[in-house]
Amino acid sequence: GGLFRDTLAFIGDEFTESYTALTKPSPNRSGQTGKHQDYCVFNPAATSSVQLHQFEFLGKLMAAMCRTADYLPIVLPPLVWKQLSGEGVGRNDLKTFDTRAYDGLMGLSKPPAAEDPHADLGVPFVVWLSDGTEQELVPDGHNVMVDSTNRLDYVKKAFAARLNESQQQVAAVSRGFARVLPKRKLLLLPWQEICNHVCGETKIPLETLKRSTRLQLSPDSPTVRMFWEAVGDMTDAQRSLLLKFATGRSRLPVRLELVPHHDDSSHRGRHSNTTRPGNDGLLPIAHTCFYELELPSYSSAQVMKERLLYAATNCQSIDADYRVHDDDSEGSGGYWDDDGTYSDSDDSEDSLDLDSESDW
Repeated sequence: GGLFRDTLAFIGDEFTESYTALTKPSPNRSGQTGKHQDYCVFNPAATSSVQLHQFEFLGKLMAAMCRTADYLPIVLPPLVWKQLSGEGVGRNDLKTFDTRAYDGLMGLSKPPAAEDPHADLGVPFVVWLSDGTEQELVPDGHNVMVDSTNRLDYVKKAFAARLNESQQQVAAVSRGFARVLPKRKLLLLPWQEICNHVCGETKIPLETLKRSTRLQLSPDSPTVRMFWEAVGDMTDAQRSLLLKFATGRSRLPVRLELVPHHDDSSHRGRHSNTTRPGNDGLLPIAHTCFYELELPSYSSAQVMKERLLYAATNCQSIDADYRVHDDDSEGSGGYWDDDGTYSDSDDSEDSLDLDSESDW
């Protein structure tokens, strides 16, 4: 149900964003370089028996996602998925997580301008891995300098070292994966499909979301039209937050159901076509176990977007720590004032009820 999906989302966020001992931000991410700045990478230094067992567990969890059609929203570079699927990797795969290193090595592969072929290029036979550690490419590599006669050998060895820097960790994940799904089935799928089966789709096109959404409101009602206008104005990251708030899943595919807000007096049956400015003080409510999102009939699409994003941003997990009401008799617990600030319904300092949106 909703708790399980929310737990998977939390694990994915913890793995990708918090960087446990198993992961590191990719050089592109930490250096803010290149086009792909959202990846995390396996920590090449995570080689203890305990850590490799943890990678095996990750592989089991990833395979379980394929069996249950749930999703673990982790963000790994294509290199990892290619290695898991047995596909070949190439030099361009380094560019997806370390563009600066890729550009440097490709620059070295070009003939130098110096006339003396033995003039060193100022680079020792050492490569820096994603965790910042150095790896010698030849014995005593710190004292062997790259020149025009050995530069291609250096480039070849450096690419090989970087593309295989997490070989032990990927092997452990693969072993864990094989304990849940036969390895031969994994080898039948292209890496993109394995990634989508495990993690879901990161892109959230509006039309795709519309096709997977059920309505308990008239599709022609102002509330539904405003909802799609508001969602259409969101980025993929904002849509992901909204899906996580409403369903516990942050990736597609997912099913969503739009229902009338239980405190919205303007809803008279499922086909109300009225809007009320007074409802601008209400927040949407999510029932993640049932994929339901209760929508008040706001006065405009801009107000709806603001309320949706406020709820999705400030209620990112199912947690009753801040609940005031154990029943729904008092309404949603909070309202937006005329000046655009949020206040609780009973003017008590302890009655902030931002978490009632996830009333699962």
